Amino acid sequence: MPRKLTTSMKAGMEVTLLDIVGNIIQGAKIKRGYLFQEIVSEFAKEKYDEVLKEEKIKTISNIPEVLNPNGYHKVDVIGLNHKEKICELIDVKSAGMNHNETPGAVQAMMDGAKNGAKERWSEYKINYFLVKPGGDSGKGFSDLNIETKDISSFIGKNINIIIKKRYKKIVLEKTKEACDKFNLKREEVNLLFEMVNTFIDIKIA
Repeated sequence: MPRKLTTSMKAGMEVTLLDIVGNIIQGAKIKRGYLFQEIVSEFAKEKYDEVLKEEKIKTISNIPEVLNPNGYHKVDVIGLNHKEKICELIDVKSAGMNHNETPGAVQAMMDGAKNGAKERWSEYKINYFLVKPGGDSGKGFSDLNIETKDISSFIGKNINIIIKKRYKKIVLEKTKEACDKFNLKREEVNLLFEMVNTFIDIKIA
């Protein structure tokens, strides 16, 4: 027989444990979206002399309609090796990324950002590539000059293991926050953790 869900009162509204589980999962998934970029940034420090995160780079292109109206592109990670004078622009994608733009538009944006980076670091060789699990750039991108690297190979570690470990930590933190927020009773806390373990999907999407 299914166990009856208990409830807690918050701001005058009745909230079921199932509602709380949904909020935990949603919040954890949003935070998980930044994990790939965070991990690449951390390991990039072992490869480069200097690492910049979410850096705005001026876009220079003769195709203005495909560029950011503000005139810049935010690059997830930029690695600089000053001795070799190499500047690498890195966009980090999850395995399930979906391009809303056409490959040609993405190519134009990347070329524009490379031109902007060249203006900023004029003595450096500029590279721009994507990193994502599996390294597959997707249909239509392999025909263009868009290099895509596998994240695990790039950081030298198994990205799936790292993501799962950190995601579990995020879920645990979100669950503890929910327990405090809704002032749950001990039996509700135990049931909430049981439900989270049952419903949470920690596979790489």
